[in-house]
Amino acid sequence: MKKEKTVIFLEGKRLYLRPVDLSDLEEFQRFANDPDVRQYLLNVLPISKMHEENWIKKTMERNPNDVTFAVVLKKDNKLLGCMSLGDIDYINGFATTGSMLGAKEEWNKGYAQEAKMLILEYAFLTLNLRKVCSAAFYENKGSIKHNLKCGYKIEGTLKRHYYRDGKYHDQVLLSVFKRDWLRLKKQN
Repeated sequence: MKKEKTVIFLEGKRLYLRPVDLSDLEEFQRFANDPDVRQYLLNVLPISKMHEENWIKKTMERNPNDVTFAVVLKKDNKLLGCMSLGDIDYINGFATTGSMLGAKEEWNKGYAQEAKMLILEYAFLTLNLRKVCSAAFYENKGSIKHNLKCGYKIEGTLKRHYYRDGKYHDQVLLSVFKRDWLRLKKQN
């Protein structure tokens, strides 16, 4: 049997980013429905295979304003989750990142930070954007922490913005400018 070659769009030290594919369907569906993973995602409804397949097909369409990558470990090609660069505004030079790392056994190993640095490199050095934004639930300390390590600064807080588990939660708004990210990249 012929072995398939790995598709790599962006490559880091321990992981790579590639286009999302229909072969990711079952893993993404499992991630999106896992209570630990979805606690900080915006979806509150169960995700069916059909819904996830439609989402994957939509991300596979060539859209210059939204790019979603599968985040994969290099050592064993294990799918960790996905990271996106969305709402790309080429005139004003900004976009928004989003991420979902669903392989819980791989949490707290720095993979989110590595993937975020790769997508920021793409945003700043390939797409020539000047600013990238992100947002996280106030309680999602891991997301806020890895964004700060990637050069983001907190710009503000939307008070009682999202409803989860019987109460409203704040949303932290963050952003990083190209010049600040370039300084951080040079230091590392």
